[in-house]
Amino acid sequence: MTSVSTPAVASQRGRGATTMSWAGWIMSRLVVLALLVADPALGNDTKYWSGVLGLGRGVDVTLVEYPVPAYAVLWVPVQLTRLVGGTPAVTFVLLFLALDAAFHALLVRHRPSGRLALAGELTWIASAPALGAVSAVHFDIVTGVLVGAALVLGARSSGAGAALATVAAGIKYWPAIVLPAIVLGARSRGRAAWTVVLVGAALAGGSLAIADAHRLFTPLTWQGERGLQLESVAATPAVVGHLVDPGRFRVAFTDHQSFEMFGPGTAVALTAATVGSGLLVALLGVLWWRGRHFQGAEVLVWTTLTATTGFIVVDKVFSPQYLLWLTPIAAAGLLRVRPSERARLAAWSVGLVAACVATQLGPVLGLWWIVDSRGGVAVATVLLVARNALMVGLFAYAGVRALHLAKQDERYDVAGAPGPPDDSSDRATAAIIS
Repeated sequence: MTSVSTPAVASQRGRGATTMSWAGWIMSRLVVLALLVADPALGNDTKYWSGVLGLGRGVDVTLVEYPVPAYAVLWVPVQLTRLVGGTPAVTFVLLFLALDAAFHALLVRHRPSGRLALAGELTWIASAPALGAVSAVHFDIVTGVLVGAALVLGARSSGAGAALATVAAGIKYWPAIVLPAIVLGARSRGRAAWTVVLVGAALAGGSLAIADAHRLFTPLTWQGERGLQLESVAATPAVVGHLVDPGRFRVAFTDHQSFEMFGPGTAVALTAATVGSGLLVALLGVLWWRGRHFQGAEVLVWTTLTATTGFIVVDKVFSPQYLLWLTPIAAAGLLRVRPSERARLAAWSVGLVAACVATQLGPVLGLWWIVDSRGGVAVATVLLVARNALMVGLFAYAGVRALHLAKQDERYDVAGAPGPPDDSSDRATAAIIS
């Protein structure tokens, strides 16, 4: 007997899926909070922000590693705590969780149809406990969620998507690298481009209204002066060397609030990171050029993932919270692409969640083992190396996929509407993953 799915049955199934989705989100965030309670030191950044802002020295000399709009974002929770009481750390966590919940609600509201319809929500649910307490105490979630929301809302409104991505670039400069893809993937490229210009000008003007002109460039200066961070991909050989011969490779906590590697080959690694950044820009230039006539959501999503993953992989700095840039983009991308491409992106997202797990168990919980060459240093180092290798693989796959799709002649709706029938390989991949 053939069962018939009526609208009422479909609606009931949708409500059931939504209930399960929110239950999964709540349980996963309780795990995150439990991890934070078990190791409160993971929230030390919130104490740093509130402590520095509490000195009242002014925006020109405070938190100069961040853009001026970020100063405002961090200033609000501190002032809110002073008004209502409590501790800044708790306020930060509650606000970050509220933003987390709002993004999950956006994913639920814009859930696609077809195979793996829940993949975006599941990626977002799983990524937080995979990364651990880091996901609840770092304001990198703000920029990541803004870019993710830009991908979701940009399917219907070119202006809204471009505005959100530009605001993200104002809070932390890294999203600037995804703005060309956001504009090229918009329904109205002209509207998106003008939105970027106008919102960017407003952010710059607002910054100049409360700070000196040089303050616009202090985050770039700060970044340029940083050394080879222990967790970065470029530092991998030095970290392995530190495991084998701690006497030749030294780890030190620097004025840039991170552990950096010193020893043979680290200068070459820094040069390689600089060269890699140039090559990344060249690759993205090719993607933007080839994709200029292609308005499918697939090219937009994979190019955005290539840009973000590449930025993390080639840089001399790779803090664990940088993965909060990627997880919202992957979750949002799973809403935008067609079902056959969703299977590929879902598999990619599983790899990203695995990278989050390796990050939590390696450079987060095992950081001091690596720094002091004690206890489980070998396990922590292996996990860090595996995480870095996995990130390189994710970057390579995203880049290859973006290049492949950008060369195709098909035209898909910018909102990710289904295109021609899936080929057999796409159907097979979707069947396996689902």
